[in-house]
Amino acid sequence: LWGRERWTIIDFEGEPAKTLEERRRPDSPWRDVAGLFRSIDYATSRHSDPLSPEPVAWAEQARDAFWSGYCGTNSSVPKVVTAYEIDKAIYEVGYELRNRPEWVDIPLGALQRQLRTAPAPSNDKE
Repeated sequence: LWGRERWTIIDFEGEPAKTLEERRRPDSPWRDVAGLFRSIDYATSRHSDPLSPEPVAWAEQARDAFWSGYCGTNSSVPKVVTAYEIDKAIYEVGYELRNRPEWVDIPLGALQRQLRTAPAPSNDKE
């Protein structure tokens, strides 16, 4: 939304590049959780230094608060949610390149963070 002097992000559109029929199909609730987590990431991008401790801590608190309220527990987020977050960020890269190329760093940054924190693949062949 355009304010008096700047843009403000309100991210509830889902996946606008998909058809209405595709967006109306039932899907996993974990995809919705991942979408909300991605919205939190977009919100921190408006900070003057989005990777500084303050917005990073805010995002972690917001994610934890949502997760705790959604699940009624402080359990860890299942790997499937992380997979959906990665899927959503990949979608966002294409969307941003087509519509707002100056914002492509937001989903690219999320993908880079996911790759840095992902567990190393196992070489077990047993």
